[in-house]
Order: sequence, then structure tokens, then C-alpha cells
Amino acid sequence: MKLLEETQEYLHAEDLGELADIVEVVFALATDLGYSAGDLEAARLSKYQRNGGFRQRYLWTVDD
Repeated sequence: MKLLEETQEYLHAEDLGELADIVEVVFALATDLGYSAGDLEAARLSKYQRNGGFRQRYLWTVDD
């Protein structure tokens, strides 16, 4: 719920501080699941290398 709240706040304000709050919630979720910030970053990099990232703002969808 906190992640949704912080995301809504960011979408409303588009403020860097709100974006930082989203990252903080994600780090807390990872910690609750037993992962470190380093584990999360390693997973992010692995997925980036395999799938690419979102920097171009492309969004792929699949029809059912």
C-alpha cells in the first residue's frame, strides 16, 4: 500500500523527492524479503542486460 501511495504522490508532483520515496519503499520491501540493496541492484542489472531497460520509455505489450 505504501508503494502505491508514494507512486501516486510522485505522479501528482513529479518531484525527485517523491521518486526517492519510491526507491526507499522498494529497498524496504527487498529487505523484508531477505535481500540487500546489492542483491536488488544485481537483479536489476541482470534484467537490464537480458531485457534492456526503460530509458527509451518504450513499453511492450502482449495481446492475450
